Amino acid sequence: MPYCPLCDRDFPTTSLCPSCGNVMLTRAVAGFGVTLMGGIILTVISIIAFMLLLGTFNLFLSTFYPFLLPYSYVFWVVGLICALIVIVGGAVIYIPGRERLGGGLAFVFSLLSLFTIGIMIAIVLAFVPTITNLLILVLFIMGFTMGIVGSILGFARK
Repeated sequence: MPYCPLCDRDFPTTSLCPSCGNVMLTRAVAGFGVTLMGGIILTVISIIAFMLLLGTFNLFLSTFYPFLLPYSYVFWVVGLICALIVIVGGAVIYIPGRERLGGGLAFVFSLLSLFTIGIMIAIVLAFVPTITNLLILVLFIMGFTMGIVGSILGFARK
């Protein structure tokens, strides 16, 4: 839906604002939607991967590698923050004139989530290769890809 920056309102599809006659700006609705869904999926997968990591490896890590246990918390916190910033980037993509800022935020933090949430999921899959964990990996790849594609759509203002 086109947006008038002077009236600060959305109007039905027209080229000029019916109130002030100013040129209407378009919103990057596709980039907003795809990035927002990708960020939500990354957030949910981050929480699920952390629960699986604690359930699967808490006894293993505390028994054999107690020095690695704090790092699992660090990876989870950084991964959750990355996923939440992807959601914020998706919201910024919706603001006319700020599409590139939101696209950049979503792109960078989607890539960072690959190294945080992806490492947690890889560790879980390495020790417990089940169908459920594989499904979590597939959902992570889908959320990561949606974050990247949505940021590209934000850059293109689509």
